[in-house]
Formats: sequence, C-alpha cells, structure tokens
Amino acid sequence: MKSKLFLFAIIYSALSILSICIAFYGGYIHLLNYVYLFSLLGLLPFVLLAVKTFRDKENGGVLSGKEAFKAGLKCVVSSAIILSVFQAVFFTLDFKEYKISYMRTIGPEAIKKEISRGLLKAKESEIPAIINNDIEQVTLFYEITGVLFKTIAYGLFCSFIAAVFFKRTS
Repeated sequence: MKSKLFLFAIIYSALSILSICIAFYGGYIHLLNYVYLFSLLGLLPFVLLAVKTFRDKENGGVLSGKEAFKAGLKCVVSSAIILSVFQAVFFTLDFKEYKISYMRTIGPEAIKKEISRGLLKAKESEIPAIINNDIEQVTLFYEITGVLFKTIAYGLFCSFIAAVFFKRTS
C-alpha cells in the first residue's frame, strides 16, 4: 500500500477519534450519535482526496476505475482497522459501563412508551427481562462488528464514487 493512502486514513481516523472523545468526555454525550454519523460521513472527502492524490502524484495521472476503487478501499480498510482498535479500547475502558447504565435508567421508560404506542407487544412485567436481555448483548464483539460493518459498507460506496470521479485512462 502507498504511504499517502495510509496518511489519509490516519488523519481521518484521528479526527474521528478526537470528535468522539470530545463528545463523550467533554459532556456532550447527548450528541454522540450525531458525532458518529458525521464522522462516518466525513470519510467521503478523505477517500476522494486519497484517490486523487494517488492518481496525480503516485500513479502518473493515469488510473483505471479498478485501481481507483482499490486505492479507495485500501484507505477505508486502514481507517476501519484503526477505528476498530480505538473502539475496542474505548468500549473496554468507559463506553460499556455507560451503555449499561443508560439502558438501566432510560430503558424502562422507553419500553413503556413503545408498549403504550403499540410498537412493542409485551407486558410491563416483562420489562426487566427485556432490559437484561439487551444488557447481555452489550459485548465487545458487537461493538467491533458494528464499527467494521458501517465503515466498510460506507467505504465501499465512497470508493465507488472516487473511482467514478477520478479514473483517467490516458
């Protein structure tokens, strides 16, 4: 892999990690879902820049669609690995406890609302069992899988867009 592709992956991952840490530790936890969304959407410009730089500086200005897609995907996979390692550390240190605490405090009221609206077919006596089932599913495996799947799925789209825009055969 080319070093410039890694550089864009590292810069994107560092900015994404920084924004997540600021939101979580800076008291803006209510905005954490938006931070995750915008950091994921922020992947597109980095993939576009990585493929453009790869085409212009490292590949002599000529790049097929397949090569452009591969270059974008290398940047995406590198970012996904970095973000997965971060998520593993973040989840183990702080996020798991926060998530479980959130489920225990907010969960019962949310489930009651869903039952009253008819969105959930359960009795109020089943709420503790539902909460416990949800808490059992808070695992490192699910966190890592979620990060990898979202990043790579959206990264495939970004790589395709970059390949369409930056392919040049002559």
